[in-house]
Order: sequence, then C-alpha cells, then structure tokens
Amino acid sequence: MGSQASKRQQELAFMGIGLVALSAISYVLFKKIKSNLVKINTDVDIAEIKAKVTKANLQSLYLMASQKLPSIVQTVNSAGKLTLYSLYKQINESDADDVPENEEQTDSIKYQAWLQQKGKSVEQCQMEYIAVFAEYDAEFKAILTQIIEGSIKNIKVDDSNNKAGGILSKSVPRPKAEDQTAYLKSLSADETEVLQIYQGIREDKNEEMLLRMIESGKIGLLTTNKENMDAFLLAIDCEFSLKTLELLIKKGYDVNTQDQEGRTPLHYAVDLGNEELLQFLINNGADPQIQDFSYSSPIDEVDKESEEYRILTSRQK
Repeated sequence: MGSQASKRQQELAFMGIGLVALSAISYVLFKKIKSNLVKINTDVDIAEIKAKVTKANLQSLYLMASQKLPSIVQTVNSAGKLTLYSLYKQINESDADDVPENEEQTDSIKYQAWLQQKGKSVEQCQMEYIAVFAEYDAEFKAILTQIIEGSIKNIKVDDSNNKAGGILSKSVPRPKAEDQTAYLKSLSADETEVLQIYQGIREDKNEEMLLRMIESGKIGLLTTNKENMDAFLLAIDCEFSLKTLELLIKKGYDVNTQDQEGRTPLHYAVDLGNEELLQFLINNGADPQIQDFSYSSPIDEVDKESEEYRILTSRQK
C-alpha cells in the first residue's frame, strides 16, 4: 500500500513538473536556452563535490535528491525544474537524439535543454543535479556539506521502490515531431486566422503588422492564441519597442496578463534579462508577486543581489 501511495505521489508531482513547469517556459527563455544562457545557478562548489564525494556517495546523494523532489517541487522555479529535468535525461538516456524539425514543436524547449547537456558524463550530471537540488532543500544541503567536510563518511539510499531519477522517471520520451493535423482541423475559421496572424507577426518581428491588426479589429483585447498569449505578451515575446508596449497599455491591454502557464509580462522580462523592460512594466503597475502555475513569481527567478531584484522590489519600499 505504501509503495503504491509513493508511486502515486511521484506521478502527481510529475504532473506539476512535467506537464506544467517544463512547458511553462516562455519563448524568450527558449531562446536563452538555445544561446547557452541557461546555466547551473548554485552556490554549491561542484569542484568540491568532485574532489571530496566518492562515487558511491554521489550515487546515493543523487537518489536521495530525486526521491525528495516530490516534497519540494512547488518551491522550485521553472528554470530549476527544467535544469533538473535535462540533467535527469542525460543521466538516464545519454545524449539527446537529433530530431528533425523538433525546434518547431512544443517539446523543443525541453529538447533544447537536454541538448545543452550533450557530452556530459553521468557523474558530472549527478554532481550538477545534487548542487541544484541543494539550493531548494536546506536539510539535503546540510547532509551534502557534512559529507564534503568528512563528518559523514558513507551514506546509502534504498532505490528498491524508486527508479533513479525519482519523479522524473516518468518524463517524456525522446521528443518526436508533433502531428498538429487534429489540432488544426479543430480550429474555427476565426481561430485559424488568429493563428496565421500571430505566426506572421512572430516570424517577421513585425511591430507595424501587430498595430495594424489591432487597429483593424482583427486582434482585440481578448484575442489570444493557443498558448493564451494576447497581443501584449506577444509584443514582449517578440521584443518589440517600449513605444509599442505603451500604445498597447493605452488601448487597455493588461500588464498582468497571463499565458496558459500563468506566466506574466514580468516573467517574460526576467527570462529576457531586460532591466529596461522590467522597469517599464513596474512603472506601469505590473505585479512582481504573481505566481505562475508552478508557483514561481518573477521575484523568485532572480538573484537577490541583482539589479533585476532591486527593480522588482522597488515599489514595495
């Protein structure tokens, strides 16, 4: 009974990490991943892990972290979840396959993150997984510190009821090109037109086309694409000018609008690392406390010592 409950807990937790958080990453974060800008963000010294943690203890720490993940998954931000996912895939399946046209599919975000781990050994990925996880679990971090310092010599973690990788053991298979035939057939004529307009604006980064479609009524305040992205989020995602964003706000667009994963314009701006955009949104009433559906707010996703954090918290003082 206990084993079944544990497996169910893992499945429920994975729904949060796999079906929400990992697909919650915006297009701009996807571009950062492709540009090698998403890196291991931890104050744990990986070199120390490599020098002072035995392979046996490394495996046990990895198992411990992966098994504890369901209990803390709500505290891990989207970028952290994506990192843990990609490291798990590299540990258990090695290098990602080269899938034709994968970048055009929804799974391309996860695929690109996995691709970033290409060439890394199992041991290297385990060390990075442990270091990232330690940022979110103080108890685990204390155990890791004691092992590094030598006060704990050996640990052993039972994996009899849990495949290595914990809740990530049920992650998606190697990505395959998505067949969108059924989806496209399900769209009404109006929905198809919106899809084509959004694609045209995004492909050409065409600000004038966006404004023209709004003026003509083709795109309204409530018009969204399949990701629940309205014109304001689309403009930010395409990195349009602040002048265009200001025009959209004057037309009534909500600076706290959310996409299908709950991510707001401020989430997008954080993903872009654009301080000018962050300040603009804050000045226009954007709320940095709004959480996405993986319980991560824009403030959660920046370093507390950064200029981004100062901007996001400036209106609270």
